[in-house]
Amino acid sequence: MALPSSLSRRFASAPRDSDFRTLHWKQAKRRAPQARDCTHKRYRYKDCTDEVERAKNRTKSPVRSKVEHVFAVMKLKFGFTKVRYRGLRKHANRLFTTCALVNLFMVRKRLRCATAG
Repeated sequence: MALPSSLSRRFASAPRDSDFRTLHWKQAKRRAPQARDCTHKRYRYKDCTDEVERAKNRTKSPVRSKVEHVFAVMKLKFGFTKVRYRGLRKHANRLFTTCALVNLFMVRKRLRCATAG
């Protein structure tokens, strides 16, 4: 289905996701010109190994794995992958309910043992 010409002209100059990313990056660089992404730097480059960066990544890795596991459960078990435009209140309600269910899902074995014993 093709858009009417008036709509296609109106949305032809609409910003895309990559435009927002570029704009966000430019604003961040203006506010903090010395800022760098320090979340996960590579420690191997060609044949050199930077042991300091490797140690930093190893300390961050356990925290990252715990957090990412929760989001994986949220997406795979409870289907929180796509969001429709339904209103902020409805999305917040669904998110809070999903977070409560994920918490119960994560401790389900402990809850079973507590009720059985």
